[in-house]
Amino acid sequence: MPVRANVYLAGASGSGKTTVAPLLARELGLDLADTDDLIVAKARRTNPLLTTVPAIFAHAGELGFRAIETDVVGEVARERRYVVALGGGTMIDARNIALLRASGTIVYLRAKPETLVRRLAFDTRTERPLFVNAADRLERMRALLAERAPGFAFAHHTVDVDDRTPEEIVAWIAREA
Repeated sequence: MPVRANVYLAGASGSGKTTVAPLLARELGLDLADTDDLIVAKARRTNPLLTTVPAIFAHAGELGFRAIETDVVGEVARERRYVVALGGGTMIDARNIALLRASGTIVYLRAKPETLVRRLAFDTRTERPLFVNAADRLERMRALLAERAPGFAFAHHTVDVDDRTPEEIVAWIAREA
């Protein structure tokens, strides 16, 4: 795949963006970026206590987090050398969508809500702020997917990831996107 722009991996939490991104970056010879990591780094510059996404949510709320996210998307979109793992909610903002579409290829890693909830149950890397107080995680995931579906529809490509390995997803993106 000749790459002249960024490749953005969009999808819900648990879709595999963080796992697939480094493999895809290596396959395509691009640098790797993760918007959650960039958001934390940016927030930490203004407040050293903001060292995680949940800490930013607790301190600034979702709106504050999304404002930092939009700044980070703008910064990454100016470059042309990355595979970028986007946060699960990045595609809900029309400004982000416009920046991403203009600066690269968006690939939506689509998974069934049951798959996402199952994967998140085994993810010990971080608390997911939008699931902290969710009594029924499957219903919460369905609601989030419904809310975010209009944004994901702006992806250039969609790959179903439920029954694919990370390596199969990378091969599909390198071949199809």
